[in-house]
Amino acid sequence: MKNCPHCNIKVGGDRDTCPLCQSTLLGEGEEPYWPKPEHLKHVSVAVKIINFILLSLAVIIVAYDFLILNGPHKHVSLVLLTWGIVIYALVIHFVRRRANVPRILFQSMLIASIVLIVDGMYLGFMGLILYWIMPILCSITLVLNFVFSFIDKGFTEDSLVYMLLNIVVGVVPYIVIYFHRAANPPLTWTITLIISAITFIGLVVFKGKKVFAEMQRRLHM
Repeated sequence: MKNCPHCNIKVGGDRDTCPLCQSTLLGEGEEPYWPKPEHLKHVSVAVKIINFILLSLAVIIVAYDFLILNGPHKHVSLVLLTWGIVIYALVIHFVRRRANVPRILFQSMLIASIVLIVDGMYLGFMGLILYWIMPILCSITLVLNFVFSFIDKGFTEDSLVYMLLNIVVGVVPYIVIYFHRAANPPLTWTITLIISAITFIGLVVFKGKKVFAEMQRRLHM
């Protein structure tokens, strides 16, 4: 029987996530309580077909870029291929594991930021990435997580961790850029900092008890 490391409960069956906090369960699973619906087999076949089509397109794009095009040029197909893999992996992770949305958004933001930095170094537009695209990405993630916390009835304390991490991600880059440039950061990061402060205030005002309880549990205060 599996158990949840956060809720300290035992969960029977073969599910992978805790029914209370959606965290990954530990231990050995048991036989499923109910047989899997027949329609899931059709879903599995559809996923295989999509995999085949996407992999075929990836082969065609890379072959066209490296084997057909002539002359010196940057291989943009590598960038497109990287983004395709990242987006596909995130979608599959969300569909199969059904992790909580704040976790998915936080992980997506981190992965997208890393890929953007690599692309910026490869293609030579780091300024656009650091001062425009990344702060916009952080701001959108902050707003989505904040809105989601009020419309999702299954929102748990475990989701608060990723919302608080979102806020930290919105603050830390501003501080780093401030000391690195020895001047005020760009307006985009300033707006992100303001959104971080507003979302944190909103969490404290509307979910204060849950926020402090989760901080105490995580930090062992």
